[in-house]
Amino acid sequence: MFLPSQTPVDWLVGDEIVIAPTGKSAWESEIRKIVAVSEDMTELTLNSSLVYKHIGKLLQTYLRGAATVYLAPRIHSLDASLMVF
Repeated sequence: MFLPSQTPVDWLVGDEIVIAPTGKSAWESEIRKIVAVSEDMTELTLNSSLVYKHIGKLLQTYLRGAATVYLAPRIHSLDASLMVF
């Protein structure tokens, strides 16, 4: 499974990520392991295909000029450290 990113990520091969659902069911989040990362850090290859459809699309909005908005599911690393104070 190939997963493109619009911005570089700092995730590594072996990291686990969770892809949030974009459908009607909250149970459609999926966990996958990264098996390859492109040199420019904008393309990830995952260990298996996704089971559910995760919608991402480009929208055009016109509010005081043209703006492009991209809607996509949230993707988070399960291996990132987080400190809460």
